[in-house]
Amino acid sequence: MTEPADLAALLHHAPAAPPGATGAPVTVAAPEDGVPPPAASTVPALAPLRVPHAAAAAFGEDLAPRVEAFMAAMAAHRLTVDEPAPVEAPLIEAIARAGGMAALVIEAPEAPATPPAPLYIDKLVLVERLGAAGLLRKALTALGRGEPDAALTDAQLLLRERWDAAQRIAKDDAMVRDFLIGLGADPERFLA
Repeated sequence: MTEPADLAALLHHAPAAPPGATGAPVTVAAPEDGVPPPAASTVPALAPLRVPHAAAAAFGEDLAPRVEAFMAAMAAHRLTVDEPAPVEAPLIEAIARAGGMAALVIEAPEAPATPPAPLYIDKLVLVERLGAAGLLRKALTALGRGEPDAALTDAQLLLRERWDAAQRIAKDDAMVRDFLIGLGADPERFLA
């Protein structure tokens, strides 16, 4: 199991109090039975402990039981003298000292970065650009127009079949870019 090495980099308290809290101390009122508490007390409103999803996930299903066990060990340690304090992973200790699992807010995992969709150009636009540049006849010859399939290499046949099947062409298609370079055309200009 991976234990977080730098707790400060993984944890931070939320900048604001929980929803509905004013940030002011909360006064503990007398119970409804009319018996006042032994002394008026206030409990400061604490911000929840925010933990990145990856840090919490590193403990898996052991997170809550380990926090509870550490909180119990800390409570038992208060009754001892000259005994070393219990020790746990920094994340477990931070959660326990913040008030346990109820004070924990696990941040949503970051969405995986989606690769940008390849940009396409309509084949008709490319054909028109080749025609305007006087390269259309050279392109059709290079594609093997009029040649029987058996007379073409596998690469030439693949290029021709891909060309014939396409309605749109990816601007980053390496085969098309090489084809344009072979015609003496600048792929950046023709595929723009």
